[in-house]
Order: sequence, then structure tokens, then C-alpha cells
Amino acid sequence: MNKLTELLQQIKQQINQNNTGLTSEDNRLQDLSQRCDNITNHLTSIEQVWDQLNKFSNGIEVAPEDVQQALRELNLREVTGDGLRLKFEEIFQLTLENNQGLAGKIKETETELEGILTALQTQQTLITNYQDQITTLETKVKSNENQAKALQLKAGLIGAGITASFGGLLLIIARYLRRFKRPRE
Repeated sequence: MNKLTELLQQIKQQINQNNTGLTSEDNRLQDLSQRCDNITNHLTSIEQVWDQLNKFSNGIEVAPEDVQQALRELNLREVTGDGLRLKFEEIFQLTLENNQGLAGKIKETETELEGILTALQTQQTLITNYQDQITTLETKVKSNENQAKALQLKAGLIGAGITASFGGLLLIIARYLRRFKRPRE
């Protein structure tokens, strides 16, 4: 039982860790967390019943009203050797069947919870990789933005230089044309 409780606790911690840093919370993870709590409650209830059975088998004194209640639940009017033997045989048979079934279910649950925990840990790795990629992309975008600003400044300077040069060229051409036009006139 302790292993199941530990697995459930690890799953809850992994879910909380996976939710950290996400932009929106997935309702399925919250539902899964609630289901883990439900399983924990069921396991606690099973442990309590198990403790009660252990106490009963260790010879704890039982109050007369509890004995009467137990007789009613067992459909017995009185305590007789044959009646108790038959009930104990029924209980023993049911206990054997239920214990085997319970042990199988517990093992199945452990396996499923280990699978869920592994999937959540893998999900955390994917989330971390995704966040790393976003950080890398953000760095590249900022770098490209800075380069684009630098290129824009250079283009502006080149454009201004070309405009100034073109203006100067026009002045030179205009002067040159004036010289050629004078002798012809």
C-alpha cells in the first residue's frame, strides 16, 4: 500500500511541476490530480479495513452490542460452533478470493500509476525542451531584430549618401552642361 501512496504522491508532484510555467492549465491534469486523490482515499479506506481485520484477528475485546450487531449482519441468531464454523468458512473463502483479487488489482494499479508517472516525466522533458526552444527562438529573433535595425541604419546612411552624391552629381552635370552650352550659343 505504501508504494501506491508514494506513486500517487509522485504523480501529483509531477503534475504540479508540469503545470508550472505553462500559459494555460489543462483541465485533464486537474482531473487526473483529483483521481489520484480519490485513489489515495480508497487506499486509506482499504488500509483502515485491513487494520480492523488485524485487530479482530489479534483478539481485541468486543462489546456485547457489537457482538449482537455482528450476529445480525451475519444472519445468525445465536453463537453456535457449527454456525460460526460455516460463517468462518464462508468468510475465509471470500477473504481468499478477495485478497487474490485485491492483490491483482493493486499490482495492476501500481503498473498503471508507474506508466502515468513515466508519461508525466516524459511530458515534463518535452515541456522543458519546448521552453528551451522558445528561449532559443526568442534569442534569435532579438538578434535578427538588432541586425535588421543595424541594416536599416546602414541603408539609411547609404541612401542619404547616394542622395547626396546624386545631388552633387546633378550639380556637376549642370555646371558641365552650362560650359558646353555657352560656346554653342
